[in-house]
Amino acid sequence: MFFVSFPPWCRSLWRLALGLLLTGGLRAETALPRPVVFSVTADMGFGNEVFVTGDAPELGQWDLARAPKLTYTAGNAWTAQVALEANATVQCKFVRRSGLRANWCDTSGTIDLSAVQTFVAPAGPSAPFRGKTIFYRSAWTRAFLVYRNNGLIGGTFRDIEMRAAGPGRVAGETLFRVELPGETPAAELEWVFHNQFNQYDNAPAPPSSPPQGAAPGVPAPYQGLAAPYNYRSSLPWLLVQDGQVFSYDPPAAVSAPRIETRFVNSTAPGIAGRTVRVSLPRGYDANAAHRYPVVVFHDGQNMYFPGGAFGTWDADRIAAYETAQGRMREAILVSVDNDGNERIREYTPPTDVVVTSPSQTGAGDQYAAFLLSNVLPMVRANYRTRTLSSGGSDPAQTIVAGSSLGGLVSTYLALEWPDTFGRAGVLSPAFWAAPNYASVRDAAPKRALRWFLSIGTAETSSGANADVYWNDAQRALNAWLADGYAHGTELTFRAGCGQGHNEFAWSLLLPSFFAFHLPAGEEPNALALRESPGVARVADIHPIQGNATLEIITLRGAAAALERASSLAPGGGGWSTVGALSPVTDAWGVQTVEDASVPALPGRAFWRLRLP
Repeated sequence: MFFVSFPPWCRSLWRLALGLLLTGGLRAETALPRPVVFSVTADMGFGNEVFVTGDAPELGQWDLARAPKLTYTAGNAWTAQVALEANATVQCKFVRRSGLRANWCDTSGTIDLSAVQTFVAPAGPSAPFRGKTIFYRSAWTRAFLVYRNNGLIGGTFRDIEMRAAGPGRVAGETLFRVELPGETPAAELEWVFHNQFNQYDNAPAPPSSPPQGAAPGVPAPYQGLAAPYNYRSSLPWLLVQDGQVFSYDPPAAVSAPRIETRFVNSTAPGIAGRTVRVSLPRGYDANAAHRYPVVVFHDGQNMYFPGGAFGTWDADRIAAYETAQGRMREAILVSVDNDGNERIREYTPPTDVVVTSPSQTGAGDQYAAFLLSNVLPMVRANYRTRTLSSGGSDPAQTIVAGSSLGGLVSTYLALEWPDTFGRAGVLSPAFWAAPNYASVRDAAPKRALRWFLSIGTAETSSGANADVYWNDAQRALNAWLADGYAHGTELTFRAGCGQGHNEFAWSLLLPSFFAFHLPAGEEPNALALRESPGVARVADIHPIQGNATLEIITLRGAAAALERASSLAPGGGGWSTVGALSPVTDAWGVQTVEDASVPALPGRAFWRLRLP
């Protein structure tokens, strides 16, 4: 139990004299990530690295290709932080294997550095609800859920009947509901629906269009998949309607995503105006009160289907599908075209000379001025974005991303303007083009940033070979690990075996990129807020002194206040505000409120949470 109970003598006095109005029980599984420091001291020898692997999803579930690496420090000490689910019981071990590009994808030479160890991750506050809850709108008369927990190795499917919970949108439709109290709130479930008569409702097929030029008909991440498709999401409360997954009660008909194209003039010296394409998520028009996070992509010509001569990232089609399946937040995607021959100069930091023009220094600062003074103000003025109270971009809700030189300039923008860009996608970065800024990057202190870093084992371009790309990316990864960025919450690294330096490879990474920077569970869950908004309990009480301490758990998005009354009778004591609670930044959080006006014995006191 997370909360500290009050002393027995206080409890007996409280039972005699005081009452408490609770909003629900406190027993539930925890799921908030908590950083755990892993460290080991050993001489690995040239080219070898230390990894920690285990049965937890965050440790790769014994898959060495997904195991987080540790970074070397003086004295042969290897260390890293990994965010693990709070209170989770984890089995893990340290292993040694090659960190060289040529050997990365061959794990046959792995050597165990320790035996398998079992430990319990640090504690965290329990959720104010149990397990998971799934709603389903269907014309069936009965509905069943077949599901499994993908976080469990070898997890098996279970079949459970849903219950009718209300009418649907039209006559003949029913809203079904099922609670799964045995599942942790953050676990990823995989499921389908059926009606017991061999009829199944599977997830819709991935997007498909006729191929155009270098753009594939089916986006790269979904090629090779075959029907029937299963739903898959980690949302703790969700509703499925017309094949789409929501964390809120959607309108009867949900509009499709769409792209708007604008030309943005430039006030930045040396930077020309250009085309900017804005992709709006599903339901943007109907959800008029909602505001959205923003992703700014470089090389905008290649972002959306069908892209350009080099192919496409397929960001629009992938985002639409990942959002529809409850794996990504609804977000506004902003793709900013490059300026052709000026691309290299604009994407190079001013600390370095442009590699193709020795007489020119980089204009990354001028390109930044264009984004900050022209592009983002246009987006904020015309679309409903997440902003700070001061009107500027909310850094935690503003992501910058690109590949190659776009990965380089994304790193530069995040480190130099962390008050605007709080998250960065650094895919196949061409760090070799800015050796001076690499030193600045590695010396930078840890900031409130979140990094998605990826590199393939077959990256080459006209400027560098595969080993240069690989080693530069590993250098950045080691620097960020040494700074204390935690795997899973502040940093994720993806190595692509055999992946080259191209749009197809970057498209493959987008589901992971979106899941890390825009996880669906990061949005306030309106379904949970409606039915399980918070929990309160008395932690300590001193009726003789006239004070009490209350501990309260609320969900992200709940602006709660604690109120007290001396009677529940009509017209009795009336409710007065004891204190307002600050909105929590995690999925849920615990706060303590002191009430210094508890009625003296034999008075009575009742508390309640008031939520919007």
